Amino acid sequence: MSYQNMSFMRPLIGALALTGFAISGCGNGGNVSGISNGFDRAIKALSGPLGQSVPLWPKGIKGTYGPNCKLHKNENWSLLFGAPATVPPSVEMALNDSIAGCPLFLKSITVQEGTSMPYKDYPLATPFTLSRAYPPAAVTVNLPAPATGLAFYTNARLTGLDAPPTPGQTDTYYQDFIINTIWSDDKSLCELNAPPATYATVKATAVGSAVAPPNYGINWDSLSIKVDANKIVQSSSSGSVILQLPAVTPQPGEEWKLFSDVPDCCGMNSFAEIDAYYRTGNPLTTEAISGSGNITIPWDKFALLGVNLSTKKNRYIIIKHVGPGNVVSYELMQIVFTGPQP
Repeated sequence: MSYQNMSFMRPLIGALALTGFAISGCGNGGNVSGISNGFDRAIKALSGPLGQSVPLWPKGIKGTYGPNCKLHKNENWSLLFGAPATVPPSVEMALNDSIAGCPLFLKSITVQEGTSMPYKDYPLATPFTLSRAYPPAAVTVNLPAPATGLAFYTNARLTGLDAPPTPGQTDTYYQDFIINTIWSDDKSLCELNAPPATYATVKATAVGSAVAPPNYGINWDSLSIKVDANKIVQSSSSGSVILQLPAVTPQPGEEWKLFSDVPDCCGMNSFAEIDAYYRTGNPLTTEAISGSGNITIPWDKFALLGVNLSTKKNRYIIIKHVGPGNVVSYELMQIVFTGPQP
């Protein structure tokens, strides 16, 4: 796995639409409310237990109030992602209660399995206390009983409480707030210092063929994608994505194509699917490859200028190799631009 280095003009968080939720200084009758937003940072779609292809859709979070809260101490709480505070359930705290003294503990992720109802609670392997900062390490989300094992990774933090009106309110619930929850199949994308982009590859060779597919890797150390406070990619971005062959047993290609995710082009793994799309899809860019040197793709080739990175954006590079007897093989690179940490 390789990662992109991005820089951001203002690494402020993005949130989903908060219809019906307004930040207020007094809350509801002397209390304040918390809601939650969910952010998908997965490279591949989440799926169910090993051997199953059921998609998983995180829908909310659950936990408990701390033992010293002025309201609801030791009680359970639950939130659905994107639900406004006017639509129960929501978290209710006493105005100016202490964050440290009245912590919220996150214990599980509410998940829909495919189209099945009702939702299921996927337990965190290590429940944790919510604060203004993401914990340094992401937490494993386990499959619910009777299944066992890893489902995906998650992390969460409080936001909307970052600029208190007085120093004395630094550690308090002084207004309505949001719990931002992120999840991914890649643990690093949920970490405190998460890379803002990553990629995965698929190698595709025709059945029965011995032709080796291309085997490039990505280097983007010089790439700098800049966004404004609204997470819109700016023209001051610079650098390139560089495709590099390994020193041992390199297999170059002869042509590459770059595709956008509109429509979603590349949710595919088989040779037939990749071959058909390579031949019939509408690429952003197509270029021939000469020799086995590096392939340099400037940042503006990825059609990111003016794009909102509040939610992840995918781009796909497909590299074609033609071997003896005109037998074709491919390497597909799915690049996920995840944007600044929400």
